[in-house]
Amino acid sequence: MHASSMENMANCFRKYIGEAFLSEGNNPVVLDIGGANVNGSYRDIISCYNFEYLGADIAAGEGIDVHMADPYKIPLDDASVDIVISGQAFEHVEFFWLLFEEMARILKPSGLMFLIAPSAGAIHRHPVDCYRFYPDSYRALGKYVGLHVIEVFHDQRGPWKDLIGVFSKSKVCALPIAERIISPSDSNSGEALKPVEFDTSEDANIVKGEQPYLEFMKIVHRKLIPRSYFEIGVREGHSANLAKCPSIGIDPAAKLKFKFNDFSLIEATSDEYFSELIDSSFSADLSFIDGMHLFEYALRDFINVEVHSQHSSVILIDDIFPNNVVQASRERKTKTWMGDVWKLKLCLEEYRPDLVLVAVDTHPSGLLMVAGLDPKNTVLVEKYNEIIKRYSKLKEPNQNILDRIGSIHPSHPFIRNILNVVKTARENGKDLEFIREKSRNAFLNTHSAARALF
Repeated sequence: MHASSMENMANCFRKYIGEAFLSEGNNPVVLDIGGANVNGSYRDIISCYNFEYLGADIAAGEGIDVHMADPYKIPLDDASVDIVISGQAFEHVEFFWLLFEEMARILKPSGLMFLIAPSAGAIHRHPVDCYRFYPDSYRALGKYVGLHVIEVFHDQRGPWKDLIGVFSKSKVCALPIAERIISPSDSNSGEALKPVEFDTSEDANIVKGEQPYLEFMKIVHRKLIPRSYFEIGVREGHSANLAKCPSIGIDPAAKLKFKFNDFSLIEATSDEYFSELIDSSFSADLSFIDGMHLFEYALRDFINVEVHSQHSSVILIDDIFPNNVVQASRERKTKTWMGDVWKLKLCLEEYRPDLVLVAVDTHPSGLLMVAGLDPKNTVLVEKYNEIIKRYSKLKEPNQNILDRIGSIHPSHPFIRNILNVVKTARENGKDLEFIREKSRNAFLNTHSAARALF
């Protein structure tokens, strides 16, 4: 099960299954068509919640509760299932419309159906691979069996570019964001993060860095003079309070300690903001990513922020340098925690060598300054599932990351030179190649410690 499919199914549950649905009866029944655990199961998405999950497949096996001896007959009563789901199965079903008709038959009048299938990708027989799906195909299926097509979303992340559909027998709407109770999930395990008791010992929570990150961000604001500012992960508002321009902050649980001028707080996850709430005309000169401390969240945030930036914008990414292995764990075990955001630096160095990447030795967890942005670059989107799968295999940062090899001092002239280049490009209408060329020149004219950045 690829990462984006898990994320999309989790998003369906979050958007459409709320307290009212869960309170209608005990243990709402979820039937997963093609529910064999092949590199992951949707079962994990809702394991923390009050559902009865049934896996259905044509082959009996582990995790299969409903054996379909006939691939087009589901051995359950009419209108007996609350939620019918299927993902990465329909391309392998020769007569998928017959199966869809059965799925509609067993769905309760108040029920929901979530369907995910690829629109692209290589042939992968299991045992056959017959189809790819486009938005009109889902609308045709709904019309064929008399279901309402509530939503159709075409995910552009490669290689599968999944099509996600939400169907029901009665018209429903997505829940208001404030009423959503199912947490966004960890795309590797599927489980929402659970609160734990943190290790507060000095050794586990050691920090380092040449300058507090807020002091460095003051320098960036002063040198860049951004006309607009965007932040993911506002918390108490210390970093957002540095902005002297129109600003937007994204945080579903912020507890602001400041009174702001010209600042809009959006109480939503960053994924919800970019998919449902964003004003497409907004573009930030300076953005700060400090949201969920998991690699896939940080990667999605970077992808989305870059799309809504200019080539003359700058992005700052927090938490790229954990101070020990424990702080770099995907599961939070210490009060000082960076998670595996450190993987994002490695990822951008490999997949986006076109970017100007400057690792800055700030306290407590380092910052990655990114310039030379290309909002039209689609490499990270096209390679998304490949990237997540590959970097999930990296369990711990190497010693170079822990020792901050390749980072530079926050006061290094190279940083000021890059900011001046970007600001000049913005004010004088210079193109992306100007930024890249001048950045290379800045590298050649500054201290040798900057050489490792290129």
